[in-house]
Amino acid sequence: MGRRLYLHIFIVRILLVSTLLVLIPRALFAQLYLKPVGATFDTLTRYAQGNQQDTIWIIPKAIDKDNPAELQAWRGGNVPTKLILSRWVYTGGRKGSFKRIDSVSNADSHTFSVMEPGGYRVASIQGSDTLYRTVWLFADDVKLLRVLADNGCNGLQLQSEFSPDFQTIRYDKFIYYDLSQPRPREIPDLGQAYFKQLEWGKEGKGLLDLHGHSPRIADPPPSDSGVYTLKVTNVFGRVLEAKTDKLPPVAVQAKLTIDVDKSPLGEPPAWSGMGAHPKGESPLRIRLRSEGKNADSLYFTVRNDRRAVREGRADTIFHQGVAAASLLEVYPSYEIFSAGNYTAVLRAKNTSSGCTDTSNVVIQVDSSLISTQAIPNVFSPNGDGVNDLFKFLEPEKNVRAVKDFTITIMNRGGQTLYRYRGDALRWPGWNGKRNNDGAECGTGVYFYVIQANGYDGKQFNGAEYKGFVHLFR
Repeated sequence: MGRRLYLHIFIVRILLVSTLLVLIPRALFAQLYLKPVGATFDTLTRYAQGNQQDTIWIIPKAIDKDNPAELQAWRGGNVPTKLILSRWVYTGGRKGSFKRIDSVSNADSHTFSVMEPGGYRVASIQGSDTLYRTVWLFADDVKLLRVLADNGCNGLQLQSEFSPDFQTIRYDKFIYYDLSQPRPREIPDLGQAYFKQLEWGKEGKGLLDLHGHSPRIADPPPSDSGVYTLKVTNVFGRVLEAKTDKLPPVAVQAKLTIDVDKSPLGEPPAWSGMGAHPKGESPLRIRLRSEGKNADSLYFTVRNDRRAVREGRADTIFHQGVAAASLLEVYPSYEIFSAGNYTAVLRAKNTSSGCTDTSNVVIQVDSSLISTQAIPNVFSPNGDGVNDLFKFLEPEKNVRAVKDFTITIMNRGGQTLYRYRGDALRWPGWNGKRNNDGAECGTGVYFYVIQANGYDGKQFNGAEYKGFVHLFR
């Protein structure tokens, strides 16, 4: 009894469902499809009405009379129907409509040929039931034709050349219209997003920090040969590539480096870099070096301190031109420097291209100095290692740029006991003996006189450089 009741209920349910399927129009279950053959990318439109979007299809080839695109239309359920294809025509003033271009009757599917990109709508008519499907069809047939290069003295201008041109791609080629609005507006989002990634590089060097479709290399301009490459990845995933011919070096890069001789005057040089802000004291022995690129002629110049020029002295105090192939450094005489700020200039030139570049470095030369605070007034030459000599305190800090130096030590009667002439920084000091190698002088007060001249002409012979020193044993 139970099994019969269950079977009866099951049969009733099947009959009810069958009745409903007969009563409900078949159109409610039908779907209409419209898709291009060979499409490689699809996305949705960005209409203002978010729930009324259409599909955008991209095919990777041109669409024209010689290369028509094929749009496949079919209705679900394999039901014969009339298919009508229309194309969106914009008439201006934010107005437009779909214009019929083709149709077929009594077909469950059909492939339409279309001659241009744009918006297409297919209508499926079956009795009193009509279904619509709208799509936008675009051709991604953009070509990266070449990379042009304007290689000049002031920089390298790279220019990508596309077909169609860059602005057309961004603002015209992929335009569609907002069909959810009574007055459709243009939507250019596809074109504006087209250039997803542009990667500039140089063969053998890798990627370069360049941006945009027309970058410039100018700070500094390239001074060596090379092939420049561009790889474009578009928003549809397609990759376009091009490169320049091998570009010879044109621009010149000047770089002036200054070294200073740290050795005492008259000894073999011991060159040391002075950095970006060279500073020293007379006698200043420097070496001017070129570390630039792509120059065959070098011109080194040293310009005088501005105060000296205002006083009527020469503006240019050193100039020497050399061929870069044979010599990259020059040695101005130390005698041209006294206290002041001097400008060293390197002008580099490539005679074949005519390009030049200049590098300037300011050299600060300190004024001469013998600090009176460095002259002690007492010493005790007793051999205990403390104050055994009468000499300058911290001479490396308190004595500089002294050209001629003489110190004389006398007793209270005016008799000379010791005299030194020479480099102030190499003065060994007085040890309390006559001439530093004779009889010891007794405890008492002695008189010293300093006479010196700086490289800048400053004299050290006033009252402050005369005085007494106490000797204790």
